[in-house]
Amino acid sequence: MSKRKRTSTSANDSEDDEREGSNSSSSSESGDEEADDVKNVETRDGEEPDVGDVTTPVDTKESEPRYEVRAIWTAKDPTLCAFDEYPDPTSRKTLAKGTRRFRYLGPSSQLSWRERTDMAQEVARSICLSNWPIKAAEIFVQAPKMRKGEWYLDIATTTQKAYEQLAHAEPSFRSHAFELVSSCAPFPSHHILMRIDGIDVRNGLLAIVNSIKEEVHGCVRIIAYWARFRHRPDDDAPASDDFTGTVYVLGAGNDDKIETEKLPGFLDFKDLQWPKRVGVWYDGRPAECSACNWSVSRHLVRDCEAQCCHSKRRRISSPACPEVVEE
Repeated sequence: MSKRKRTSTSANDSEDDEREGSNSSSSSESGDEEADDVKNVETRDGEEPDVGDVTTPVDTKESEPRYEVRAIWTAKDPTLCAFDEYPDPTSRKTLAKGTRRFRYLGPSSQLSWRERTDMAQEVARSICLSNWPIKAAEIFVQAPKMRKGEWYLDIATTTQKAYEQLAHAEPSFRSHAFELVSSCAPFPSHHILMRIDGIDVRNGLLAIVNSIKEEVHGCVRIIAYWARFRHRPDDDAPASDDFTGTVYVLGAGNDDKIETEKLPGFLDFKDLQWPKRVGVWYDGRPAECSACNWSVSRHLVRDCEAQCCHSKRRRISSPACPEVVEE
């Protein structure tokens, strides 16, 4: 996983800070002991961890270098992509699958509709005429958009080969280059990235990973675990107490599909020394109940046990409460 400068921002930076604040306790394990433990994690199909990926640094999804995400364990799966090429399930600012976003390094002045069209057409021609064998039918160059005073160009691809080759392309417009800033891989439809925030950091990573594995067993086959740490300067070695309480889990469903209705909406980590109920976020997560008060634990609408579950903002129902109440 190579480092690359990113400009995309997370949609929940403030939530991240709040979650981190609630998990400020330090882990008691040392960095070396933690790495040795994590290497012993096994998947359900008996594969051994890929030791080379245990401490591989990858880019953070935040715009500032406050955090970095590191691989804890990855399966030897040829379909596995770099972490920063999966869409964060808590962010609304995600690219479409198979799309790469470039930033224009030329003048940031306003462009007319005709000039934006010319930019898209010239970029498409320059890519197809370059040394990389990308066919015109394999890419779709969208019209550029202005974001915070800079022009960005999204290029969608229709094949895995074109997506990979596009990372090496050098598009240009009026003799000015573009910079690749973010990507969303064309990952298989039966892959899903789950994000778990707010885990008590006093629990060791090995124990956390094994607890997650037990909770999602039977729902997905786990392909990779990543954890988020506080960023350290290059000359400082990472330590276990830098763990922020956020873990990402990449899973694969059965029969080329994901049954999100079987995935947990929350994890309790009851088997750990410091249990805590936290949310599990993923694309297609069922609605969370907003009708019950804080006297009961957080739960999904489908799991609500109230006799009459309703919300002022929308009409909802559950198997336990089939009646839809209108406000």
